[in-house]
Amino acid sequence: MPCTNCFDNCLGNITLDTCVRYTGSDNTYLGISSGDSLYYVLITLMGAIVSANSVANPTYTAACTFLSNIVGSTGLVSQQDMITGLMQAVCTLNTTVTSITPTPASFNTSCLTVASNPTRDQVLQATITKLCSLSTSLTTIITDYVKASQLCTLVNQCIANNVSSAQEYTKMNKYVALPYHGPTSVFDSNGAGLSAMGYDKVYMCLGQTINGFTLPDYRGRSPMGANSGVPTTGIDNAVNPALIANAGYGITNKQKIGAYTDTLTINQLAAHSHSPIDPGHSHFLGGHFAATGDDNNFTLLAQGGSDKTLTSTTGISIASTGAGQAHNTTHPSVGAIFIMYVP
Repeated sequence: MPCTNCFDNCLGNITLDTCVRYTGSDNTYLGISSGDSLYYVLITLMGAIVSANSVANPTYTAACTFLSNIVGSTGLVSQQDMITGLMQAVCTLNTTVTSITPTPASFNTSCLTVASNPTRDQVLQATITKLCSLSTSLTTIITDYVKASQLCTLVNQCIANNVSSAQEYTKMNKYVALPYHGPTSVFDSNGAGLSAMGYDKVYMCLGQTINGFTLPDYRGRSPMGANSGVPTTGIDNAVNPALIANAGYGITNKQKIGAYTDTLTINQLAAHSHSPIDPGHSHFLGGHFAATGDDNNFTLLAQGGSDKTLTSTTGISIASTGAGQAHNTTHPSVGAIFIMYVP
């Protein structure tokens, strides 16, 4: 009778595996197809297993020293040893890679030219660029470096090489009046400096106009700080021209004021009085007098039998003096020629 249950041996009867067909999926790699006998499938599988186990000690060539140190020296090893060694190599490489992987870092890039949130490579490149720039600057400094012991010698040489050829105005601030006590032969008759003498663009301060600029006239005068036409915030009350007490005493830049002499007026004199000095004097009146008891007091006996008092008025005058001439107001001074550089 037909077999209805494969697990009861078909009612105790043994069915040959050549009579049973394989009903699974095809396996092209092993050459097994659905419908093949079970016997064929089993023989094919056992052949594949035996074939795989027959290579017990495969020969391999290590690709590098690193793998050889893990698996063993180059030679015959089992397939299991090779797989185990490769797994160990993978783990070792993973550990090594993890250890050298850079961790996030924070850099102070205030002195570098980088964008916000720069990468590590950008920081490194900016650092290299900065270092190269500093190297160039340092090379320049080294090229021009002068030792302290050489400084005075070089300065003296520089002065000696240029003092005879350089024009004096190159050493002067423009529009600044300076007292000059040198020879006047370096100027022409109009007070202009001679280029051949090194005084090009240097002028005596005579009040002349040069290139649209009028110089101050310092002949016979000394400089005085202007208090008008300039900022007066916080100016001293003693010289503040806005105060009534200083009315008329404002002075602007280049304005001329003052004179060598001054004549005082009555209003400029201090208020005062003169007291007369009378050391004592006497008056004599002609007539008959009778003594009244002392030598200094007398009573005039007038005719007619009655007494009359005689009076005498005496005027005392004080002589005037002074010629009203001007007095000298010149303060102690040293004569100088003021010069100025006008570009």
